[in-house]
Amino acid sequence: MFSAEHKLVPQTSTPLRKNSEAKITTFRGHTFCVRLANHIPEVEVNFSVGDHDETILVYREPATGDLRIERRDAMTDFQEYLVGVIENCKVIHPFPMYKSQLLSCVKDGLYEEMLRVTTSINLMEAFRNDMSTRLTDYLCNDESLNSTESIDRYNFVHDNETFHVQVLLDLAAAKIWYVEDFLSADDCDILAREGFPTLEAAGTTDEQGENIMTNERIAEQGRYMFDEDNMRSQELW
Repeated sequence: MFSAEHKLVPQTSTPLRKNSEAKITTFRGHTFCVRLANHIPEVEVNFSVGDHDETILVYREPATGDLRIERRDAMTDFQEYLVGVIENCKVIHPFPMYKSQLLSCVKDGLYEEMLRVTTSINLMEAFRNDMSTRLTDYLCNDESLNSTESIDRYNFVHDNETFHVQVLLDLAAAKIWYVEDFLSADDCDILAREGFPTLEAAGTTDEQGENIMTNERIAEQGRYMFDEDNMRSQELW
């Protein structure tokens, strides 16, 4: 399976096999392509990530040999569960079954499922809250973590100077480029001179998206103030 945003990028270290699975962390609208390990031209299937977490079942059509997908999400599972509850109610209350009996039976069945889901969510939240601080501390202290690999590279020419650009992320909702030698040594000296007096401890983002301070993150951040109305007069320009 490949990410298919610009060029095919493998998403698994080994090919998927029958009854195997792969969990992919991705974003809404991200496009993927699935091919056979021994690729046959035109025998592939593409799909884009939807608004909700979902399971994509990939199978091969016996008659044509084409690859097909079947999408499942929480709503699909709930619909199947509801059908099962209704069928079970028919067994509990044989025909003729009054409307009040059906409603009461379905209500009991749904209540049991909602109680199970709520209990599961509460348990996962408790474990997550217990682990989150330790995980954050671990990541901040682990200098051996691999950095993001670029998905594309190209040269950009500006004022007769060539810059080497690495594309780390290129989605509609988020883009990250890394430009080698973007700042000269003189530029760095200017930023250091202006920024050092403003240095302060850098925060990090917690699981709720709030900015917090931790003892494990030792980075500091500063500011470079410039006149937006007269940018060309700035020393850094």
